[in-house]
Amino acid sequence: MKLSQAGGVWRPLSAAVVVAGLLGGCGSKATEGVEPGDCSDQVDNDGNGLLDCNDPGCAGSPDCAAAEETGTPPDDTGELPVDTGEPAGTVDPDWAQAVTWITVPAGDFVMGATELEEDHPDNEYSRTITLTYDYEIAATEVSVALFAEATGTEPDTTCGETCPAVGLTWHEAAQVTALLSEAAGLDPCYSCTGAGDDAYCVPLGQPMWCPGYRLPTEAEWERAARADVSTVFSGSDYVVDVGWVADNSGGTPHPAGGLAANAWGAVDFTGNAGEWCHDLWVEMPDADDTTDPVGGTTGEFRVLRGGGYDSADVDARVAKRVAGEPSDRGASTGLRMARTLSP
Repeated sequence: MKLSQAGGVWRPLSAAVVVAGLLGGCGSKATEGVEPGDCSDQVDNDGNGLLDCNDPGCAGSPDCAAAEETGTPPDDTGELPVDTGEPAGTVDPDWAQAVTWITVPAGDFVMGATELEEDHPDNEYSRTITLTYDYEIAATEVSVALFAEATGTEPDTTCGETCPAVGLTWHEAAQVTALLSEAAGLDPCYSCTGAGDDAYCVPLGQPMWCPGYRLPTEAEWERAARADVSTVFSGSDYVVDVGWVADNSGGTPHPAGGLAANAWGAVDFTGNAGEWCHDLWVEMPDADDTTDPVGGTTGEFRVLRGGGYDSADVDARVAKRVAGEPSDRGASTGLRMARTLSP
């Protein structure tokens, strides 16, 4: 699948469009062009990797009149977009072999605050979660070097190639996973347009059904961070053992692996880079949604986990949940990749 070069100015998605983006992927029936506006909403409604007027399902649609005349699809304002191009990285198809992956088997785990965290927020209440599928997750955050290879651009950092890529929006984080999936010959889990500040991605179906690399769900992230051990931070009850945070980072990210790993060999789940998750934010998780939870079906925020090099200790706890505006570029926001095994 090739990412579209269409860019432009983006507006917040309506609830209907968000749901279409969530449900329109991986094996769904063709829906592009079925409803008015489908061919100008910049959503891959039928999940085939083509947006709007690039899609055969929109051929002849009144929405695409401008495209037929100029060869350029309109954006959702009806105006012709500015072509921002797509990321220009050149990725080694064997890139994944250079990454250490941790296999996480299907099973139950306790998600939420530990007994030591008596004053935790209500939305961190402890509950048993069941994941019904095996997945793998990277032992480290996506590095500056891998981000540069995928996108052709380097994050603004002086830390070095083995440091986490930070300062990323959710859309940039999702786009990196899509580009790397393509390079590895796997179907991406997001349909993306634009690049940099103009990057915009929508999910293609439920994450656990997608064969490509992607952002972890909030539940996947927390299980791997805990490594089935109940500690306040990832691998310890003492943040300085395992995490670069405001008190010990010197105000900068650090190369991966500088501090202790958790029980499964993963590093930097606590601190260094705050990690974008796949999920749409929900203020209070549904107490009945305990099997393969994936967050909200609509919403304007995405979930951030783990805290960054500029976070207070309390904000780097494994249980800490943060709502992030997906277009915001936080100084310490980055990503860690996951993939369903045998979706």
